[in-house]
Amino acid sequence: MVIGVTGGLATGKSTVSAMFGDLGATVISADNVAREVLAPNSPMIGQVAEAFGFHLIRTDGTLDREQLARLIFSDSDARYRLDKMMHPPILERLRRQIEEALAGNPERHVVVEVPLLFELGMENWFDKIVVVTCSERAEIARLFWRDGLNELEARMRISTQLPLAEKVRRADYVVHNEGARSAVASHVGRIWKKLNESSPADNADSSECLINEAKSSVETPLLKARRSYRRKK
Repeated sequence: MVIGVTGGLATGKSTVSAMFGDLGATVISADNVAREVLAPNSPMIGQVAEAFGFHLIRTDGTLDREQLARLIFSDSDARYRLDKMMHPPILERLRRQIEEALAGNPERHVVVEVPLLFELGMENWFDKIVVVTCSERAEIARLFWRDGLNELEARMRISTQLPLAEKVRRADYVVHNEGARSAVASHVGRIWKKLNESSPADNADSSECLINEAKSSVETPLLKARRSYRRKK
């Protein structure tokens, strides 16, 4: 199956995705794909510099992501323009990586970490969706320690995404990442077991998940490719 992992800012999406990787999944990160798209000397980094200022390019040719983040989170118009510029090449590369992972090893689950999964309307890319959540207090504290944001800045960035409660409502599985790492790993392990016991068409056990009844039945090229690999198998 192809499993999407999403959640709020600093809720621990990468941690949970890595745990799935330890259990045997192929893990793909949309953030890593974005870094590839914005590699030094790439066409996209030049477009970003032209649109938002060449001061965002460091002397070594890399993008000053922190400075860009401060700009776009304080200016909704700038954020819209950046998203419109960045999302198409990121999604195209992400789709290609998922298809290659499915073709290379159809027996393995593919876990894809996508922070803006719901915001971008990507539900139909995935057989199941895992939302990683924590309390807002923990989210703000982590943004302080990880990114040096004060409470106002943290709340401002959190407000730019779909509310975490809504993401939880749309999830197939929910991981509460606040407490002992071992407890989180244990929860991820239970989800992994259920994924291996079910087929993509199965509904997951209601004790561990929230079924998203609103998912559209429209088939994307990615889903068609996955079904093709299964038929070949």
